[in-house]
Amino acid sequence: MQRVGVVGLGDMGSGLAKNLIKNGFQTTGFDLSEARMAAFSSMGGTSASSVAEVGRESDAVYVMVMTGDQAKSVILGDDGLAGNLRQGGVVILTATIKPSEARDIGEALAGSRIHLIDSPARRETRRTPGCRSDECASPQGPRRYRAPPTA
Repeated sequence: MQRVGVVGLGDMGSGLAKNLIKNGFQTTGFDLSEARMAAFSSMGGTSASSVAEVGRESDAVYVMVMTGDQAKSVILGDDGLAGNLRQGGVVILTATIKPSEARDIGEALAGSRIHLIDSPARRETRRTPGCRSDECASPQGPRRYRAPPTA
């Protein structure tokens, strides 16, 4: 897997995208802010015109948005990732949303053959044991929801 997408190119999403690009991943991104899209392009990313385009151009997509409603829209909306990511593709939900919202998204993807990894990121004000930076995944670790295969 070399084709990765990032939806949400704010402070944390742009840092994530920068590291992906730096490590040789073909990275496609989308954000509602034109300034963030321009900054993403200048670091070597490929700008998409929509979430749907990110899905079509990626094998895995990081979703780094601010709210559960935004995450649901990006993943499950009419032009969202669920309808545009290839079968077997992976959505990595790095938005820090309520566990119930992540479960709802995972359940909605059941039967779609799209995999969801819920790995909320947050900025820590104190160091979490074992972390090498101030941005770490949830102390509970990532929660993974695999859609069951369909016949």
